Amino acid sequence: MTAFADILVASPTTPPGLPDGGPSGPGALFLLVFNDPARPVAGYGTGWTLLAAHGSDRCWSTGLLGHGADARTRAADARGVAERVLAEQGIRVQEWRCGATGRLPIFRAQTG
Repeated sequence: MTAFADILVASPTTPPGLPDGGPSGPGALFLLVFNDPARPVAGYGTGWTLLAAHGSDRCWSTGLLGHGADARTRAADARGVAERVLAEQGIRVQEWRCGATGRLPIFRAQTG
């Protein structure tokens, strides 16, 4: 299994747009990451970001501000927004698992 930190360190910038669909199969990985604007980790967008990867290859990411979750949004509400974004891509979230790397809190979507 790919560590959360490996995905984030390997690909710190956010490509534009959100393609239809996303990674699938056993290597699919969907992460919800929060970068606190009051203490930002350099090289990453602030607020909530949803990232899709397959193995250690980043497929896409999108900030959740445009989807209704700003930097003041509670984690539980941001997970709900992320679930809606993923559902629009045909991806169903069963549950979220918590993790962290450095100062970045991360939630991993268990899909199915």
